[in-house]
Amino acid sequence: METYHEPLKLELPRLEALMHKVASVHGANHPKLKDMESILVALKAELLSHLEKEESILFPLMQSIYDAYDKKTPMTVVAHCGSVNNPIRRMEMEHDEAGQALRELRQLSKDFQPPSDACNSYRVLLVGLQALEQDLHRHIHLENAVLHPLTSRMEQEVSQK
Repeated sequence: METYHEPLKLELPRLEALMHKVASVHGANHPKLKDMESILVALKAELLSHLEKEESILFPLMQSIYDAYDKKTPMTVVAHCGSVNNPIRRMEMEHDEAGQALRELRQLSKDFQPPSDACNSYRVLLVGLQALEQDLHRHIHLENAVLHPLTSRMEQEVSQK
């Protein structure tokens, strides 16, 4: 959460404000900026909701699975959602949706390349969007490829005790 969630909660509002500023100034000459702004606003809302669900539902459940696994005891917490795989599936669907939004931002910005008339704010925005994409890809990969499968296997082991 410190590595990915907290920085994301700070970066998304910053990028949204910068996007609004750039779209207001350059939108007439670069109409795709309005589309990018809509995508970013929606992505921010979806990601902040996603982070809240992870922090309030998924991560506490994962922690209880890790605790039971470490102590070699059965789970003492019963998940209201059944298996941890249910919220994991939902989170991974949301990861896919975020990935699609990032692809659209990349496409609309022509791979985050500033146009010749871009001001410094426009350039900073594109650098920020590219960094967001890279960070989210790392974040999502870590969860989808490492954290989720590991937790699923641990839950299976502790539920067999």
